[in-house]
Amino acid sequence: MKLTTTCEFRLALTCLAVVFVATLACRSKHNPFVSRHIRRVDARPEEVSFPGATFNPVKWSRSLRIPGFPKAYNPSLVVYEDGYLLSARCDSVSKDGIRNSHLVLVRLDAEFNVATKPYQLSFVLENHDISNVEDVRLFWFEGRLWAIFNSINKVAPGTQRMHVAELIATADDRFRIGSLVMLRSSEQRVEKNWTPFVVDSDLYVVYSISPEHRIMRPDLESGQMTEMRSTKGFYWDYGVPHGGTPALRYNDKFISIFHGATKTVFKDGSVLVPYAIAAYTFSSKPPFAIEGYTPNAVDAPGMYDFSRNPRKIVFASGMVIRGDTAFVVSGINDDAMLLSSVDLKLVEKALVPVD
Repeated sequence: MKLTTTCEFRLALTCLAVVFVATLACRSKHNPFVSRHIRRVDARPEEVSFPGATFNPVKWSRSLRIPGFPKAYNPSLVVYEDGYLLSARCDSVSKDGIRNSHLVLVRLDAEFNVATKPYQLSFVLENHDISNVEDVRLFWFEGRLWAIFNSINKVAPGTQRMHVAELIATADDRFRIGSLVMLRSSEQRVEKNWTPFVVDSDLYVVYSISPEHRIMRPDLESGQMTEMRSTKGFYWDYGVPHGGTPALRYNDKFISIFHGATKTVFKDGSVLVPYAIAAYTFSSKPPFAIEGYTPNAVDAPGMYDFSRNPRKIVFASGMVIRGDTAFVVSGINDDAMLLSSVDLKLVEKALVPVD
């Protein structure tokens, strides 16, 4: 009787462990049961643009370069006065081999040409010491300019947390950091790629797109996060969908450009993890349910060109909308930037509903 009870107890523990792991996987931004998907392509990397089905809503694209920062990447973009403000990530390596990421800012004119001298923004404040600033998204909220980004958490080594900082204009036509808060959500060892959006006087972030569309509302004073009701996400053939550009209003909904990455094995045995981009839309009213997404990856001539983008990485991280055109800025190959003019009417036609 004792042996039977022990076996039953162990069996119960095993069942509980399976349920616990499955629950974590379903709630995780990085769903391990999806991200392990491997694509196989019967071609060499240089023989194909993107290893999968694509559509092209891009009217034109051109490189973006910041003087003095030739390898800047993962940019963000907002309308600013009579032009735009561009931010970008720029990496440096210390003498002991540690890589640090910094934020570079520069103003652009109405034609997206560099209009001011670029500079690196300091995040060293009295009560904060942010030495690593990764993948900033700029956005306007209540008439003020903000940046959301992830940074190394010095209190817990090996982890990264999301922060929000206000950018305040100075007399010398630059910016300084005003308030800064760490957002208090720690479901993942590395938190990143949250999508900000604004409804009336409320700021929200998309915490995850798949398997659930999870929305949170941050308190910019305490950093506490309030989770809204989750809705159904979607599966994408080219990787688990992750946040890209800030979500902006277009007609009666929000639209954002997301990214996904999938391990791909090519004919010659080489292995790459291409980062592809696509669009999705969600309701402008709570609970902000997803309305549609583009099942094929966005492509345009040269976007995944192997000679210029050998790793086939396209990472959209900034967007402004003018009428039916979105100007999207993307990081390319982790060492370059691309500006693309995207026809939103073509994007709308390509959307399919969530199953």
